[in-house]
Amino acid sequence: MPIAFLTARRVPKTGAPLSECEDATSPTPERSGPVLLPPQGLAVAVADGATTYSYSQEWANILCTEQEKRPLADVDDLMARLPSWQTAWQAAIQDRINDLPWFAAAKVEQGAFSTFLQLTLHPDGTWQALAIGDSCLVQCRKGKLVWRNGDYAFSFPLQTSEAFSARPYLLPTRPDMNSRVREYFRETQGKWQAGDEFLLMTDALAAWFVRETEQGRTPQETLRTFTDQSPQIHEDQDVSHVERHDYSIDDLRPLSLYLSRYSRIEEGNKSIHRSDGIIGHPSLDEAFGHWVEESKTVRGLKDDDVSFVHVSLREA
Repeated sequence: MPIAFLTARRVPKTGAPLSECEDATSPTPERSGPVLLPPQGLAVAVADGATTYSYSQEWANILCTEQEKRPLADVDDLMARLPSWQTAWQAAIQDRINDLPWFAAAKVEQGAFSTFLQLTLHPDGTWQALAIGDSCLVQCRKGKLVWRNGDYAFSFPLQTSEAFSARPYLLPTRPDMNSRVREYFRETQGKWQAGDEFLLMTDALAAWFVRETEQGRTPQETLRTFTDQSPQIHEDQDVSHVERHDYSIDDLRPLSLYLSRYSRIEEGNKSIHRSDGIIGHPSLDEAFGHWVEESKTVRGLKDDDVSFVHVSLREA
């Protein structure tokens, strides 16, 4: 049975605490780890709340939380469930807006907005992605981007760095705006193999990634540096097969080469066991945070919340 190794990272805007980051991920960084691919498939997601509107962080969190409870199937499923999510957002903020001054309360009436991107991986080797907004998905195989025929050659849903300059349509909390959701809903699908990797990125990171790709560089290698080699086990996960599996040095070498920049990796043993891994080590979160801040200065990364979910697929 396939195993998906999941890593999530979130970094707030420069000078802001992590608690003010308006990106949401599923899984959360704390829930990163290995999971067996269930018969119904495995779904992960990112959402990017719009900073210019009030309580967008709460809206992004609701989208990822509800998606985790039951992944979206298609646009009809979204349209059926969206009103209840909007009601949940209104309930979540109600107590806080009662004490706001009139001008702040008026801004809340504009609603909140967020991107949404979901990837569902099926055990039969197929995958499906759904999106609204400019959070983007890429697929990698043997370290290289997977290029496909059709509307989305290597990045979904945006294909060029210029596309990120436009103001994207975002998922609203206001029911009176739901009529336009279908128009901006995007969907694609493909096939995966053991060893494939997927990256879901919020817009600042996605724009940098696409621009780097256009310039002939390999940004997937940079981001792989900050992924977990062998994610930690959680007590409530059914991962008995994962716990018994030892991964050879050859299996782990692509990640260990990058991780070795931040933590020493023993390669003298024939195999690396989970207890020898670096998973959940604070240096990876810190290293990614430092890279993000540096990249805003020297690599043209936008000063915004920066988040990604990385999925690495392997056979048990």
